[in-house]
Amino acid sequence: MKVLREAGLLYKHVPELSTFYVDGDLWAATTVDAKNGIAVTLSAYHQQETGKSGRVTIRDKRSDRVLAKYSPSFGLDLDP
Repeated sequence: MKVLREAGLLYKHVPELSTFYVDGDLWAATTVDAKNGIAVTLSAYHQQETGKSGRVTIRDKRSDRVLAKYSPSFGLDLDP
């Protein structure tokens, strides 16, 4: 998480909404494999911090547009 924040990708986590806000431009420039790895990391962090399921939504911090959804059962959805 620290690396994602320092890189400027991760903006904030809203645990009650199971949502992470990211820099949309950096997200767009990231490969699909890297997006999957980031989503897995965010999911695990969310589970650890909240005790909830690992389903998370990733949104653009500027536009609030949904960029992706991830769940441990179904994986990464880049076209939610």
